[in-house]
Amino acid sequence: MNTPCLSKDPEPSETFPRDPELYKLYCWVEQTLGIRAAEDGLIRLRDYFITRRGPSYEDRLFITADELFTAAQLFTVNETYFFREENHFVLLQKEILPRFAQLNRPIRICSAASSIGCEAYSLAMLMDHYSRTIEPLRYWIDAFDVSREVIETARLGFYTENALREDGSRWKRLLDQYLQPQGGRYRIDPRLKKYTHFFTYNIMNPLPGEQYDLIFFRNALIYFAPDFRSRVLDNLSQALFAGGFLFLGVSETAGVNHPLLESRSAEDVFYFQRRGDEPLEPEKSVQPRGGIEKRPGEASAGAGGPGRDRPRSDPASRSAAPEPRNSQPADPGLVAALIEDEGGRPTAQRVLSALGQGRRPLGGPEASGGSTSELTAAAVYLLGIEDDPAVESVLSRLEDHDDSAFTYFLRGEYFYLKHNTQEAETRYKVSAWKNPAFWPAYYRISMIAAEGNRTLYEYKVKKALESIDLGKDQGYESFIGGFSPDYYRQILTRRLGNRGRSGVN
Repeated sequence: MNTPCLSKDPEPSETFPRDPELYKLYCWVEQTLGIRAAEDGLIRLRDYFITRRGPSYEDRLFITADELFTAAQLFTVNETYFFREENHFVLLQKEILPRFAQLNRPIRICSAASSIGCEAYSLAMLMDHYSRTIEPLRYWIDAFDVSREVIETARLGFYTENALREDGSRWKRLLDQYLQPQGGRYRIDPRLKKYTHFFTYNIMNPLPGEQYDLIFFRNALIYFAPDFRSRVLDNLSQALFAGGFLFLGVSETAGVNHPLLESRSAEDVFYFQRRGDEPLEPEKSVQPRGGIEKRPGEASAGAGGPGRDRPRSDPASRSAAPEPRNSQPADPGLVAALIEDEGGRPTAQRVLSALGQGRRPLGGPEASGGSTSELTAAAVYLLGIEDDPAVESVLSRLEDHDDSAFTYFLRGEYFYLKHNTQEAETRYKVSAWKNPAFWPAYYRISMIAAEGNRTLYEYKVKKALESIDLGKDQGYESFIGGFSPDYYRQILTRRLGNRGRSGVN
């Protein structure tokens, strides 16, 4: 194993192992993984090579991907848990995700040196919760580690109590929502797996594929020899969009000084932002670095890694961004027609029967929106009779396939009936944001508005009246009581103090 040592010290010293054989291994690990290895790990590595190849292992420099990943496990500590360094996630929620929401495109996130996946799934929990309760976001998360074993654990998505710590407890509400107890362990909600792709990769190489809006590389830089930290930081910073964000571990940020990275601080968190002439932009067309356009049918490159050539059509691909769930929103006219038939009871029974049998619950032409319309009509009926288990089943199915204003509104109705006005208002606001003419959402917002702040209260009522004018001929009344828009306009006008339409600007 004639591997030159890339450290500045050319000979063994107090820092390096004095055993010549271990010193050669030390240099090989440093060159291959960038890691400054401890002697006990080197001894384990030597024993591993002897067991696998025999005493003459040094004569064969070639090493397989599996051996490389196994070697990496001997020198790294896969200590991780959900929402570790929780202030990072507070900053994301308060400062960065609202900015991402303005981009109007899928957000690309990377969890580098992801270990068993707690960090990547924590990010997915936060992104999904934000998208469902505050404002819509589309995203995907790439997560990689040099160790194949920990990546397989991450893909399985099962965790023990050890993945839950006091640091991170402020996010307990999300952990309760997305971790499902099962056989003494916790199972990740399958919804999160659709947007999270795990693969093996060595951070010593440039990151493959598209650039990212956000990269987490926390508590891993400390393992690298000083001479290799700059290489790793080069790889990370070059994989960021201009204006993109890099988070390192709390103990790692102080010594970082890179020409592409500008230090930032907020919410008691230090992080980095990529310098550049152009900030993050909405609807920006992005090609993979190097200008290579991926085409369906091209083979993946590299053992275990995604490569630049992974086909976009592969649903398991790291580059397969989650598309909008909504292929065809509900048709209000069709919803109204279904509800006219015994209030929608036959439709609800048909949908629930299909769901119970594990079949696709819908008939009717896709082009007319029949599928989503039947689910929507069923949800309206079940909300009316307040059948909680049944409506939850239908709404969950609807949310899996449609993210239109109608779906957010119906989830808001669910919370409204359960007297959880805070959660209801959040859904109504998203619904109104998605479709300003969908006046039932504005109507509900105005009806639950507090009258204490009269100016704000009147503003919400006026917005509802404006929305009715925009959508009065769209048939949206099928979502809320079935009365004509004029009926709701009269209620709102009275709430303004009988000042009539002249009071509406």
